[in-house]
Amino acid sequence: MKSAEQGYKFGKRSKLCGEMRIRRVYAMGQTAFVYPLRLCWLREDGDDAVRVMVVARKKLFKHAVDRNRIKRLLREAYRLNQHLLCSDSTQHTGTLNLILMYSSKQMPDYQLIERAVRRGLSIVCDTLHSSMCQAGSEVHPV
Repeated sequence: MKSAEQGYKFGKRSKLCGEMRIRRVYAMGQTAFVYPLRLCWLREDGDDAVRVMVVARKKLFKHAVDRNRIKRLLREAYRLNQHLLCSDSTQHTGTLNLILMYSSKQMPDYQLIERAVRRGLSIVCDTLHSSMCQAGSEVHPV
């Protein structure tokens, strides 16, 4: 069993990297929009892990300091609320690749980001749960 301290980590294994993986998430994954976030996710075969990437677009925020602040807020909100996603996704096998993209032109505060991350993670959980239930009901008798 994990301790509370281990549950809130966001280490290297939790980060989505690799150009091909990221392209697959954008091309074949599901999307949802929860103001001010756009979420893209894809369940793949592999180890039981959740890999996350946070994005603040240069087109919307010209200064790197602004993009870095938004990404820091997104990572912190995900880190503190990842239990909402991990509790449901650990029942299933495979890797969940998730992209959190900030898509508003306004500089956010932490409360706005946290509410959006919580709602987004619950949408992802519900979608994964319903897709697993449908996959389980499609079992053909022998």
